[in-house]
Amino acid sequence: MSVTPITAEHININDRIAREAWMAHFGVTEKRLRKAVRMVCSRATTVAAYLGQPRP
Repeated sequence: MSVTPITAEHININDRIAREAWMAHFGVTEKRLRKAVRMVCSRATTVAAYLGQPRP
């Protein structure tokens, strides 16, 4: 079973495919996603809360 970027618990900011999938999911730019991960770490639910988005 493979894990798609959006079903992963953590955002792999260094993986281009994962990063682009999360950018599309949250509707944010790469700069905004990178800042969110830098500010609150890479857990997807925490990043979602930081961005004011529903949980993934």
